[in-house]
Amino acid sequence: MFFPSRRLVWALLASLVLMLDAGNSAWAEAVTVRGASHQGYGRIVFNWPFPVVSTAAINGKSLSVSFGRPIETSYGNVLKGLRKYLKGAKPGADGRSVTFSLKDNFSLRKFNMGAAVVVDILDKAPSANPVAASKTVAGKKAPQQSVGVRSGAHKGYSRIVFDWPRRVAYKLKKSGDKATITFAAAARIRLGSLKKRPPKYVRGISSDISANSVTVSLTVPETSKVRHSYSGSKVVVDIMAPSPKKTAAVSSPPAKKVKKAEPPTKVKSALF
Repeated sequence: MFFPSRRLVWALLASLVLMLDAGNSAWAEAVTVRGASHQGYGRIVFNWPFPVVSTAAINGKSLSVSFGRPIETSYGNVLKGLRKYLKGAKPGADGRSVTFSLKDNFSLRKFNMGAAVVVDILDKAPSANPVAASKTVAGKKAPQQSVGVRSGAHKGYSRIVFDWPRRVAYKLKKSGDKATITFAAAARIRLGSLKKRPPKYVRGISSDISANSVTVSLTVPETSKVRHSYSGSKVVVDIMAPSPKKTAAVSSPPAKKVKKAEPPTKVKSALF
């Protein structure tokens, strides 16, 4: 009976490993990865050709992203676009993951949009001092969740989008020139850019946080309609262009017809 030598066994194992590595790179999918900074967060988008299973987690100052299939890409543009957040990127030896080195202790938000995998690196909530940061709202711990807000101008309306990471119940009420949106979760709504440059048809915007909810108040024209809907976990609010006020027409009473004076009738004298 033939027994292979130890040297032959190791040679076969090495060949098998090389074949597996070659198979991984051969089957790896070309994926475009983009990175850009936004107000309050940095976003990494992995544009896969088809939907893929993925996970993301932050451990200390490391962000790890893993996929269900091998990936082939480069991260130079991501590091350039997210200098505020990232120090480096190291692809995993398995060909299905990448680890980013973070510059600070950030938090994470991840979701899928079609075949794209979106990973957001969230800024730390600003605070004047550590004591203020630990103060409570209505007797409870201040919310750590932060929600970004975007706006855009369209023909006939302005749109405001609240980028909630998960679907949250809300109620919208409009009375006169005030529209209020109350979300059933406590969070810090990042309104900085909207306060500096309010969208068209919005004259003012503010928020009020309670223990279990947050309310956003908009000042809008009285005749503007406000429509709203979900888009996934996001809440979309449209402020329509104001409609002209209807003023009651004041009609003057019809002029009275003045009868023309009839000429005096000639009366025949009884003397003739």
